[in-house]
Amino acid sequence: MPSKEIRLLIVGTSGEGDACSFQALIWIDNIDDLPSRQLKRKVDRLESLLNSLQTAATEVLPEPTVPVEAPAPMRAVTQDCDALVRILLSDTETLALNSLELDHKTLAAELRRDEHEHEFGPAIMSAPHPAALYVPISAEEYRREVEGALPTLAQAQLTLTAYFALSNNFLRLIHPPTFLAQCDHYWRTGQTPEPNWLATYLIVCAYGLLAAPDTPDTANPMLPTGPGKEMLARTWFDAARRVLAANHFVTKHSVEGLRAFALLIQWWMSEGARYAEAALNVSVAVVSSAFDLQLNRDPTDVDPSLPEHEAEIRRRIFWTIYVFEAMVRPMLGRFWHPFDEEDIAVRMPGADEPGSPAAYYQAASLNSRVSKLITRPKGATSSAVSALFDDLERFLDANQQNPLAIAMARFSYYRLHRFATTLEMTTHHRRVNAAAVFAALLDSIRNASSMPNCPAIVFLRAFSAAIAAAADLNGLPYGKACSTTAGVQLYQLLADLPRMTFPSNHHRLVRRATLILDSLLPKPDQPQPLAYRVYSEEVSDFSIGSSSIATPVTASGLVDSHGPVYPLSNGFVATEHYEAAAHPPDFLPPPVYGRVNRHYSLQHHALSAPRESDLQLPRSAPAQQAVFAREEPYSAPGRPALSVFTTVSQPQLPQKAPTPLVSPWIDAAITPSRYIDGRPWERYS
Repeated sequence: MPSKEIRLLIVGTSGEGDACSFQALIWIDNIDDLPSRQLKRKVDRLESLLNSLQTAATEVLPEPTVPVEAPAPMRAVTQDCDALVRILLSDTETLALNSLELDHKTLAAELRRDEHEHEFGPAIMSAPHPAALYVPISAEEYRREVEGALPTLAQAQLTLTAYFALSNNFLRLIHPPTFLAQCDHYWRTGQTPEPNWLATYLIVCAYGLLAAPDTPDTANPMLPTGPGKEMLARTWFDAARRVLAANHFVTKHSVEGLRAFALLIQWWMSEGARYAEAALNVSVAVVSSAFDLQLNRDPTDVDPSLPEHEAEIRRRIFWTIYVFEAMVRPMLGRFWHPFDEEDIAVRMPGADEPGSPAAYYQAASLNSRVSKLITRPKGATSSAVSALFDDLERFLDANQQNPLAIAMARFSYYRLHRFATTLEMTTHHRRVNAAAVFAALLDSIRNASSMPNCPAIVFLRAFSAAIAAAADLNGLPYGKACSTTAGVQLYQLLADLPRMTFPSNHHRLVRRATLILDSLLPKPDQPQPLAYRVYSEEVSDFSIGSSSIATPVTASGLVDSHGPVYPLSNGFVATEHYEAAAHPPDFLPPPVYGRVNRHYSLQHHALSAPRESDLQLPRSAPAQQAVFAREEPYSAPGRPALSVFTTVSQPQLPQKAPTPLVSPWIDAAITPSRYIDGRPWERYS
């Protein structure tokens, strides 16, 4: 007689979370004795289920997600750092800080003064602005500003040759054989393959003009040199912008228009990235166009009939816009990312060719992952943070020869480390690596100073990390701030910046970064001024005889304590007093830290190490400063109440004011003030 023994073990949890188990024993002598076939089938299924559970491998449960969130002070500091980076790039941003201890009004005034002293000049020197892509142009403007600004055939041939020889080795958005064939057709017939192609043509000519050598032995008479060369290039860039605006590029999508925009991104990032934020505002519509044109999918899947070079160009267009968004948006505090990572199916282009730009795309992808983790901290786990650290370290080891990709990845590593430190998800090994990465970022500024064509993104990444590190030190005492590793590196950077030579298109970025860092870093307490006492030269400092009668000098008790006497130009003298109780002989006053040097001269910098001459007590006449000279108020002439042993000279009477010079032949609007004020013959040195 068949029989079955079924042991059922049920494991559950009670309401208090304690594990408990139930065991049931079912003994069936004869399966046929069951009252129904349905019950028999249920028993069979139960038996098979129990057998499968016994043979199944143990399932590894995922790590539970612990809801975490960055502390409120850290979020406030991060927001202020983002605002400072936006100020670093744009002169129209309103500075409003909530958590950092600095005089933002003074900083804003310094930045405005710097912008005024180094303004571009002609309006064409600020063109083309990204926001102008939304502005339509008339037919007359198109005829005057586009058709009237086209390069001649000789200029186009020279600039295209220079572009493909010197400038097309970065992102390679232009396929030379195809583009030159299109140019030849355009020169012969005047017809373009597509309306926005003319914008690409003008941009390529402008880049080629900037890359063309203009030394006396290589200059060509068909191309301008010096300032005229840059102005002509800007004219062509602005004409390309007008072509896109005339064709309603923002609303009417085309692959050629996206390529022209991707090429303009490089121009907007070249001048210290001053138009980076404005370009981001336009880039949102461009990303939408890229998805509408299905550039997020691999071209071979969308249209298998496309030539290979055309498919490769489409991949590069998409990933160029992706790199711009992923790298610039997080630095400006823009947390929303317009790309949906799950919908991106296009492969990275040129992964197998030498000098491939695929490293830039990989660095941008890693930075996008870091941004997503930082902006959504509630889903962060220690394993996810550790895995991202490992990926960044592998990327840094594999791309040591690519300075731009390395700079991008180092900034991502530093951002991730600050986030992990806040949530206590870092280790000693990560802290050591982060310190080395931060030092390498600051060194990249020094190395880039000697590179004439260094991308602005290298400076921007390094200065963004420096601003974040300076914000962490903000509010600390000077002694504590300068004793940290980051503090030593930042103070040394500020001391080195005035002695470095940077490309002209990065001067603005470096000047503004210097002002921001100088305002963030703690300053030492100002030294107490020496006890200068001021007396009139009309009163003797010494008695003419010994007497017990008190005089103004002997009554003050300073006869034996004052030091050398220095005459001042205003009729007074200053004396130094050294009080042993307050200032011992080996007293060294701290150095005076003045205003940051904004002109990059070779003079001693305000934040550099103090020189020996700054640490010694003065032994010669001090500079004539009004702060040390307190002029006695004038009193009416009379006999002074002094001792008979004190020599007193006659009080000096006030001098008569000069008679104003009045003449009908002197026009106050055009005459110097020194003639109007009645001093026509006075010499001014």
